[in-house]
Amino acid sequence: MVPVFPQDSSVVNNLKFTFNWTIPADSNYDDIVNYEFQLSDRADMKFPLSSTFDVYVSDIDDSTVSPAFTIPENDLLNDGTTYYWHVRAKDNRGAWGQWSPVWSFVPKGVMPPVSDTIIIA
Repeated sequence: MVPVFPQDSSVVNNLKFTFNWTIPADSNYDDIVNYEFQLSDRADMKFPLSSTFDVYVSDIDDSTVSPAFTIPENDLLNDGTTYYWHVRAKDNRGAWGQWSPVWSFVPKGVMPPVSDTIIIA
């Protein structure tokens, strides 16, 4: 698998977007029916950032599953922080493939205010 978006070591000018990767080749030519996607702030991927970013992208209507994961909410990533991600695929026989290499990116965007209090000096 290869990252389509965000590409490895890239800067993304948004805090909410869709991750995309290429469909892996299955040695038995089986259909891919599930992906596991993980995002972490650790290069070793030891811990996902949260349960929101340790997810299964599944084939729910007996068609080919899309190699994509969309961040579900705004404000889940921090501007200027390096994040790491990887994916693996499962075929229709139930066999999981190896994890992809770990890819990184840095999102850029406007962060929400921490407080709604205005201080006038």
